[in-house]
Amino acid sequence: MPVKKLLISTFVLALLLGSCTHNADTTNPIPKCDTSREVLTTSHDTAKLPDITETTDVPVFIDTDGFETTVFIPETTDAAETAAETEPTVPTPVPVPENGYVYLTFDDGPSKYTETVLDILDEYGVTATFFVVGESADHYPERVRAIVDAGHILGCHSATHDYRKIYASPEAIAADIAEWESIITDVIGEVPDEHLYRFPGGSNCTVIAEGTFDELYKAVTSLGYRGFDWTCGNNDMWYGLMKEGQSKEEYLRESLINSLRICGDTRILLVHETVAETVDMLPWIIEYLQGEGYAFEALDMYEGDFLFAG
Repeated sequence: MPVKKLLISTFVLALLLGSCTHNADTTNPIPKCDTSREVLTTSHDTAKLPDITETTDVPVFIDTDGFETTVFIPETTDAAETAAETEPTVPTPVPVPENGYVYLTFDDGPSKYTETVLDILDEYGVTATFFVVGESADHYPERVRAIVDAGHILGCHSATHDYRKIYASPEAIAADIAEWESIITDVIGEVPDEHLYRFPGGSNCTVIAEGTFDELYKAVTSLGYRGFDWTCGNNDMWYGLMKEGQSKEEYLRESLINSLRICGDTRILLVHETVAETVDMLPWIIEYLQGEGYAFEALDMYEGDFLFAG
């Protein structure tokens, strides 16, 4: 090819290439990164990112989780717009329930009904406190783990539930708690941080010898535990007040409603997860209390302790 034609061809090709590069810059502006996602990850696959030649790392702090993450923002992004996109969302305050809180507590488990109870609580978004017996925990270890994994609170309800053995002396009740802790540690790998204790039969149990409760409770508190009785319930272990012709379901519902009327502002609700009728009525209990303007909390949120005796 003559030199003159070669120079002309080269010049035309250069113009075409320049034109293509110019069109790419003007018709395909750099896309902005989407920082509006609710969840941001701490690692990025740069192969999947837009072709951005110059970027700025902007740290974003997420209040609810406490994690720091980084998103990539082009330097050409408007500063005000970037601030608006990356500013953490302030959580909406949870309103105080109309009539206050109910502390839903289950005694004597785990049991064959534990998984059903957990499914119901999960359906309604309710967190409860489970005062478990050590021997039962040893028999149903996977159900204890299920309670903890579901976010509920685990409390001590003794190792044996043997009143006379537990209340024989301060040393005896301390030994029983130590046995419970050993069983629970074997099951979940640790003793729960909350250290909540419910006296079998209640702190006014008639098996506790007169004048001995204070020493028993000192033994409990010396191990870091707070004691809890209850203020309301469905009487699922006591049927002495059941009326003639009344069904168990009617009696349990009536007991719950009546006890709520007289319990005052502290509503620690006792039910037993070992009782089939209680498990059957659990959805009604939750819906009734919610309909009355109550909300649910676990006992780890309660300040201090609550006992009949002392």
